[in-house]
Amino acid sequence: MSNEETKPSGPRGALLVATGVAVALLVLTILYALLDRNAPSSSRGMVSAQLVQIAPRVSGEVIRVHVDDNAVVEAGEPLFTIDPRPFELAVRQAEANLAIALQNVDASSAALVAAQAAVTRARTGLQQARSQGERIFRLEDRGLVSASDSDTARADIADAQAQLESEQARLESARAQLGPAGRDNPAIQAAEAQLEQAQFDLASTTVVAPHFGVVTNLTLAEGHFIAAGNPALTFIDAKAAWVTVDLRENQLGGIDPGDSARILFDAVPGRIFDG
Repeated sequence: MSNEETKPSGPRGALLVATGVAVALLVLTILYALLDRNAPSSSRGMVSAQLVQIAPRVSGEVIRVHVDDNAVVEAGEPLFTIDPRPFELAVRQAEANLAIALQNVDASSAALVAAQAAVTRARTGLQQARSQGERIFRLEDRGLVSASDSDTARADIADAQAQLESEQARLESARAQLGPAGRDNPAIQAAEAQLEQAQFDLASTTVVAPHFGVVTNLTLAEGHFIAAGNPALTFIDAKAAWVTVDLRENQLGGIDPGDSARILFDAVPGRIFDG
């Protein structure tokens, strides 16, 4: 028998080919549906992060920019510095005013000035700790940080609060040495408030990173005058980033909260990240 006689031909051959194609398509469809549900994937995703506009508390001329655009910085790392000379003069003036007010009660201002400076530093530290803690607590609510991070933030706030209370106690002790006439003197109280404000303004001339993150949209240069409250750069919170992925309804059926994921970024080809 020749080869030509063994080959299916005519309607029968076409039917066999059509059947084979249909079966193959059915198998592929079933496999696709199973994989789509049990191993969902998508190429449509977007990375998002919380952005913070960094602005100084005081106005002045920028004398130094400590970072470059797109720099990765740690919490407390200096970002830029405003000329401190006007604020140093304001502190000296406030110290002189306090000394003049204390002359009426025949007391020295040295201990009071040192105690007030310590209180200002402690109050600034508490303010930073609270700001960092509030950020951590918001991230915990969204499931972006662990409970241990929140516990650490609460401990830092408690330590900063204790430090402030300790320095305030030293300040009260220095005030007590002035006697009743000095402790309740309105002129001395006004001079103290002026000194605290001047010390706080001086401490604010160096703007630092609020937490670990990335600097972007940096528009500053040395010699640039910036007003208080005007944004100088954008700060990307490196610990508050998340990935949003588009999945079909069929793919969501087998996904539960807490399931692990593997992420591949176009910007880092060949490297797979766990999520």
